[in-house]
Amino acid sequence: MKFRLRYVYIVGLFVGHYVDAPLVQILALFLYSVAILWEDFRGAELRRLDISTTFTVMVCLTSFAHFAALSPWIDTGNSWATYLVPQYLEDGLFIFGVGSFLIMESLRRSIKGKTYYAIDYNNDKIFTYTFVVGVVILVADHFKFIPPLGSISSFIALMVNGSVFLMAYVAHATGFQNRIYIVAFYAAGLSLYAIQFAYLRMEIVLPWLAYFMGEILARRKLFSLHFVSKVIFIGGLIVYPVIFNYLGKNRSSLAGRQEKLEIVLQEGTKIGETDDGETLLGRLNVLGQMSNIVNLTEKKGLYQGYTLSYFAFVFIPRVFWPEKPTLDAGQWFAVEIGRSYYKKSGKANSSINMTVPGEMYLNFGWPGLIIGCVLFGIFISKIWSWVNGEDIFSWTFRFYLLFLGMFSLGSDLMVIPQLIAYILIYKTILFIKSTIFHA
Repeated sequence: MKFRLRYVYIVGLFVGHYVDAPLVQILALFLYSVAILWEDFRGAELRRLDISTTFTVMVCLTSFAHFAALSPWIDTGNSWATYLVPQYLEDGLFIFGVGSFLIMESLRRSIKGKTYYAIDYNNDKIFTYTFVVGVVILVADHFKFIPPLGSISSFIALMVNGSVFLMAYVAHATGFQNRIYIVAFYAAGLSLYAIQFAYLRMEIVLPWLAYFMGEILARRKLFSLHFVSKVIFIGGLIVYPVIFNYLGKNRSSLAGRQEKLEIVLQEGTKIGETDDGETLLGRLNVLGQMSNIVNLTEKKGLYQGYTLSYFAFVFIPRVFWPEKPTLDAGQWFAVEIGRSYYKKSGKANSSINMTVPGEMYLNFGWPGLIIGCVLFGIFISKIWSWVNGEDIFSWTFRFYLLFLGMFSLGSDLMVIPQLIAYILIYKTILFIKSTIFHA
């Protein structure tokens, strides 16, 4: 992106802040993210797709959600507004805007060159092998055959959606119709499985995200999707937001229900019955938590690294310390701002993310926000550059990072120890694999 576009964004952000015009800040960040996406998808052709791209998508969607929340024309639900601190809305927006800009710039500058997703997709065994591995891991995970080994177990579970990503790429790169239908039905099955058994709503859409990313990588053009993919995409735009709202409204009553899938498909797709539920745009909105970040620092001062204290013990394996505290900064934050409480089990009844810029500012103020967001972006870019294999493990980790950029990278700093654990597991797997095959 040319320098003057970045300059226009910075001017818009600061002008919006100092004249107390939140919509100007929102518009500046939205246009900045659109300009970056134009670089990566100019002419509807894929020119770049890495974690900086998906993080930009997240910032773009979040900015639109903020505009919708402050406009009278779009209904975003009321859940986000119940914990908004109105007098600090504009300051919170400014912190989020500056932090997001610094993370994006450090990501874009640190990831050098284009990302190539290379694999011998003409090898007939790859598609079948990947499918079998994905199904086996899904069955093993469902019936608890995978031992509870912390990050190792969760990395193995990631390979289910990673298999969709790789299969979709191979199917659309070769153009074999049967493969395209197989991977589409596979993704649909995983999505329905998530409706029935998953607690998090995002797990419902994850298989489809893997499917479409794999297809776009193979076709290299945004609007040359297969006919089946177009039908699925349009249907998803209609059905998923309604199901999202319904599950958000009825999560507690549906938990553990054997007929959950049947209920959701029957009731969740009835337009007009989910008005009180949390909307998708409401979920993307971070105005509530950002205003509370400022409110906490005004009342209690900076936390001086308190929320990062778990770094002192996070890398101690639970096998050596079974009583190691469970990490959940979102639960702590929800309790801290008075929106949740701890149950007898020790867990809070809800969780609210702080965002990376918010957590940096909460602990160390503006110096921490500026330095921390830059270093955070550089760290994430290094993790991305270290994933360079052509096997299913590499494709799984690569998809996880793309997903992380779009949906979870901005949640809080707990992502750092998780990524360190995953990169160590990934490199260990590759080392064992290379040792066996070259022995």
